[in-house]
Amino acid sequence: MAQTWHDAYAAAAAEVDAHAVSEAVCGLAAGDLGGRRPACAEDAGPIWAGWGPDAYRVRLATDHPRWSGTLVARTSAPDALARERAWVGAARDAGFPAPEPLTDGDAATLLVFRQPAGTNLAERMISDMPALPRLLAEFGRLHARLHQLPPDAGAAPDAPAPPALDGDATPAIVRQREWLDAHRPEPRDPVVCHGEFNPAHIVRDGDEGPGVPVNWTAATRAEPEFDVAATLVGFWSAALYGNAVQRRALKMVREPLATTYLSRYQEAAARPLDDGRLRYWQAHHLHRLAAAIDHGLHHGATGPWDTSAHVAIPTRSLRDVDREFRQAAGG
Repeated sequence: MAQTWHDAYAAAAAEVDAHAVSEAVCGLAAGDLGGRRPACAEDAGPIWAGWGPDAYRVRLATDHPRWSGTLVARTSAPDALARERAWVGAARDAGFPAPEPLTDGDAATLLVFRQPAGTNLAERMISDMPALPRLLAEFGRLHARLHQLPPDAGAAPDAPAPPALDGDATPAIVRQREWLDAHRPEPRDPVVCHGEFNPAHIVRDGDEGPGVPVNWTAATRAEPEFDVAATLVGFWSAALYGNAVQRRALKMVREPLATTYLSRYQEAAARPLDDGRLRYWQAHHLHRLAAAIDHGLHHGATGPWDTSAHVAIPTRSLRDVDREFRQAAGG
């Protein structure tokens, strides 16, 4: 069954029309170039991880200051693009680091960013172990700073509900949903939430500042515990991906990494976290991951950007996620 899932993923990835994305970006750039359409230095390349769904890396053959260098284009549905554009704009207006958009609401089917200089924080953490405590501290403080932005920034709805369940969802997935429905806490004053604030989504240029968060596709307004829980689950779930050696190493370090991040976040946060809410939202995010893996086992990957399709051993991962869910839910 797992093999079928990965075959479906590969088939979906093969259908990506990167050339069409390149041509669309060239067309948008022509507006700034006096109607002269630039050529593409090379066809767009899909970015499977780090920038969210439907993301491509593009380089145009031009020295125009706006359109030269490495660009990132997203081709999601118009409402999703408009939502992300609004969040990025609101963050930048508030003085918070976010990628620079090169297109506005007029480009309904394409959103183009200038790629920030540097590499993502996850790669930096691996390559510069002596700097790890400082990098985690800056990461935690940056997250706390995000939660201090004006809460109406982006004008997005509150935290999303758990995903719709398939009719053939396994009993463990159904049990998780029943617990979440029965224990959902009363809403708390919301803050700006990134939704997927993890080291893979922070681009750093050496030691120039704490970094630039990218992939704002999951941004929303919710209580801070919702966002912090997503980050903690991100640290924990990293050990589900990669080869056996990588997974073993990540299992050894994920708890100290998460603990250090959380302590630094709490030192800088404007208000304390509620432990019960934090555990609830950890269970929520674990359930979303479990439901995605379960869906893949039954129906194959939902598309080439389905990150759950990358888990190394889906059936074992489901058991591990459920075990972690039960721990977050208090047994």
